[in-house]
Amino acid sequence: MQGLIDAINQSHSKDIIDIIAIFSPLVLSVVAIVISLYTVHKQNKIALFKIRYKALSQLKSILCFDAGVYDCDDEKMILLLFDSYFNAQASILNVDGSVLVSVKSKVEDVKYDILTSIFVFDKKYHNEISDILKDFHEFVTSVSIYNINKEAQKNLHEKCVDFYENDFKKISKETKI
Repeated sequence: MQGLIDAINQSHSKDIIDIIAIFSPLVLSVVAIVISLYTVHKQNKIALFKIRYKALSQLKSILCFDAGVYDCDDEKMILLLFDSYFNAQASILNVDGSVLVSVKSKVEDVKYDILTSIFVFDKKYHNEISDILKDFHEFVTSVSIYNINKEAQKNLHEKCVDFYENDFKKISKETKI
């Protein structure tokens, strides 16, 4: 009988394969958790990048538009530049000579894109961005009714130059995956 007990005990002795079989599910579970956490983190960074990029590209379009229309007195030329920078049809006129509603709706779209994603930028940039949007809206609205508001044009240019020189490059560096 003792021989049988010894044979059973020897057959149940733990060797390296038994130890691996016990701990491998635990190790694989930990690896799976780490991989899933890394994936979620990477997806969050990509989503944040998309939001920042959309707002940043709209801001860059405003800065480029401002550079193109600074000291321009021709409403039609300004509307053509608006078309090219914002993919609009503002330069297409109605039969009565008035500008299509697309200018106002496109300006509202640009403002919406930027203001809904402004939270992804540092809080210190919020006021500057809001001021640029206000002056951009005022200037483009005045151009769309063929009455260039020189004060709005000047304000927009000053704020765009200041923003580009002081803040735009810093914001661009933040917009990375």
